[in-house]
Amino acid sequence: FPSHDTVISMYRAIYVGDDGLRAVKERMYAYAQQANQINAVTPENSIVVTVRKDKVVFPDRRVIHSFEPLHTNTQLQQVTLKLLQQGVPVYYYALRPEEAFATNVQFNQVIVFNPNEIFYQLTLAR
Repeated sequence: FPSHDTVISMYRAIYVGDDGLRAVKERMYAYAQQANQINAVTPENSIVVTVRKDKVVFPDRRVIHSFEPLHTNTQLQQVTLKLLQQGVPVYYYALRPEEAFATNVQFNQVIVFNPNEIFYQLTLAR
């Protein structure tokens, strides 16, 4: 029989904290649900810009990953603007509500997963 310490360690590995198997399983299920919603509203050739949520949309959609929000990352803003100007469908998975970084870019809410996770379609203003 396993020792008491081994049983406690096994219990913790399965049930305790954000890294326990139960929590990881629930998170993976939630990611799959989000991916299904995203895939339903985005064309296959779209690009999703995201802050730390790349695992939700990859490999079904192309991803540009950042550790900074779009409104603070000028290099990413330039890349995003060029993609939009080329006619590429661009979406943004934000970890907080965002506003347009340029006057000619519109952020259109497509999916609100919760008050702090919003999926936007980015478009050029006409």
